[in-house]
Amino acid sequence: MVSVVFCDAQVPNDNIENRLSLTLGQWHSSRTDSCSVQWKCVDEALTGKCIDYHNDQWFSFRTPASATPLFVNIAKQACRDVRGVQLVVMDGTPCQTATYRILACVSLANQNDIYVQLDSLRPNHTYLLNVDGYLHDYCRFDIQVSGQPQGMPMNKATQGTAKVLLAGGKATVSWSVDADVAAQVGRFQVFRRHQKEARAQLIETVDLSENAAGNFKDNYQLEDSLSTAGLYTYTVLGLTADGRRLLIGEQQRNVTQRDLSNAYVMLPLPYRKNTSVTLLLYEESGKRLLDKFTVTTKEENQRLRYFVGYFLEKGIRSVLLKAVNNKTGQVTESVVPLPGK
Repeated sequence: MVSVVFCDAQVPNDNIENRLSLTLGQWHSSRTDSCSVQWKCVDEALTGKCIDYHNDQWFSFRTPASATPLFVNIAKQACRDVRGVQLVVMDGTPCQTATYRILACVSLANQNDIYVQLDSLRPNHTYLLNVDGYLHDYCRFDIQVSGQPQGMPMNKATQGTAKVLLAGGKATVSWSVDADVAAQVGRFQVFRRHQKEARAQLIETVDLSENAAGNFKDNYQLEDSLSTAGLYTYTVLGLTADGRRLLIGEQQRNVTQRDLSNAYVMLPLPYRKNTSVTLLLYEESGKRLLDKFTVTTKEENQRLRYFVGYFLEKGIRSVLLKAVNNKTGQVTESVVPLPGK
């Protein structure tokens, strides 16, 4: 587990007068700890529940002659409470809240690398950017304003539909897109995040495919095995040739604690009666030994009942069994799927 250590030093851009001007395309590292709020320079009525000001800091950026679109990229978040940052992009005169116009307002609840797309920007114009820790979190982060997005999209509408169904320890993720979206993307990425995880994990990349008629398929599906209880968030993104990620859909599902008291498998022992056999159980890759023990068969081709609840708790989905005849040295191998796969 990585611990985040915070210091008491205040960043120079704590106040709007000392806002840091971000150069397009360049990353800047910062932190929110020890920052304070200039209440005269913010107006919570403009952002509603999106922003809860606590330890904010200020940036600005100037658009080029061809201004749209631009992207605010946030990366490498490391937060005390794993809630991530919140940010608001606005137009207006610094500290004159009556002139503020909100372009984007985003609050997370995780530490994913994300981007916020900004459209309809004025050319050669300076905008304000306020970053804070979400729900009073303290965060370190990297920030960039760029013409290229990086991370997961945060403020764009879904471009399709995604559904998650739970059954038998599996999550079936299905999604659909129309012809216009299919024409833009080359493949899909499916992410999963458990409520205790700081960031979403990429679990599968699926290529866009065609049906028998030569048209792009509009429906896709994959299965994901789950062994830990809790709230899961599944996100499906479509990747375009120019580097954008379209949010196809997102859905949450809650997995209740599994009863593993009856989590047994039958291990095949393909030997004669009264044969001394050493059993070695590995992860399916064969790289890590999970268990080793010796038995004497009670009958020919015996199937031995074996508890696998501990493996399921660790997220293991199947095991490689090596059964060694201790007299002849003969080895038989088989992959044994665990319950719920």
